[in-house]
Amino acid sequence: MKGELSPVESKDQLRIQSALASWRRGLEPLAIEVMTPDASLRRYFRIRLPQTANVQCPASVVCMIFDSTKNPEHSGSCDVPADDAYVALTRMYRENRVQVPELYFDGREEGILLIEDIGDTHLKDLAFDEQSTESVLEPLYRAAIDTILRIQNILPEDAAEESSFAFDRGFASQQFIHEMQEFTEFYLAGRSADATLHAADILFPQLADQLSQFRRTLVHRDFHSWNLLVDAQSDIRVIDFQDSLMASRCYDVVGLLNDRDTDSALGVELYGSLLSYFFSKYDDDLRLEYYLGLLQRDLKVSGRFAKLSAVRGLRQYEQWIPGTVRRIGTTLDHLLKGEDLWVIANKDLKKALANFSQALRDDALVP
Repeated sequence: MKGELSPVESKDQLRIQSALASWRRGLEPLAIEVMTPDASLRRYFRIRLPQTANVQCPASVVCMIFDSTKNPEHSGSCDVPADDAYVALTRMYRENRVQVPELYFDGREEGILLIEDIGDTHLKDLAFDEQSTESVLEPLYRAAIDTILRIQNILPEDAAEESSFAFDRGFASQQFIHEMQEFTEFYLAGRSADATLHAADILFPQLADQLSQFRRTLVHRDFHSWNLLVDAQSDIRVIDFQDSLMASRCYDVVGLLNDRDTDSALGVELYGSLLSYFFSKYDDDLRLEYYLGLLQRDLKVSGRFAKLSAVRGLRQYEQWIPGTVRRIGTTLDHLLKGEDLWVIANKDLKKALANFSQALRDDALVP
């Protein structure tokens, strides 16, 4: 969330000043800076604050304005607005030693939250910096994996009633299918032959059904290097966690190691070391679960990036599509050759993967 030299609209200034006054009577900001919201439907502002003996407060806070409180699709009986989810999950995560920003002021009635300012250094800034060495990146990414494990170890009995909704919602097969259909609708359209579309239609339900059968734990849902910051103490801090739900054990680590071109930025050796570190935390073999989850996510993400460009005009996401699609081809190779304990037992799924892989290659969409 880098600071930008963009003007702050007067209506936002008034809302922010009102929230500050409710938090600390008489508090006036020194400066309000617009922060980059990525593809979010939330907007962020950094507020510089005066340091006086009369008013005790940090040097800066972050203001989060919710332009939409609608959650992504999921299965479950509860539909908790995103701002309510953010507040409840902040408390739950902090109580369970997951390092999320402190909530200073709850102004949900005005659509505003004031939270701890944890800086501008995202983990992705270090991963994509050519000057970063493996000795710098590996402990940070291992710490991120440890955070994933800490989230997974939170049980319903560890959460207050207000945050129990996270354990009641999760992915169903239809949601997985819906996400992958963005690949055919926004990426394949105009690029592929009917055979590829047909192969996708056969594969997606079978892949979704298999993914729905894996054991589920609590996950962040969007755990990647753009949502992880490195604070002044070199600790990993987690943001954008309001969509937490139940999913497979590999769901978050797939995002951490692969989002956009993270796999390439890490390099083959470090990527393999980090994946082995994650796998070492379990007694059972998670490789099949990992690669099936990676395939589903990359199908979703490449379609989502194409959609963000076409529908919302966010052209910057186009740069990440080639690497994501390349990885789809690599993942299909992993799945189809199989190894020892993780060979695909479902013959129909393996056939569907093979047909889809061949169709993408016939269309020259993957190497």
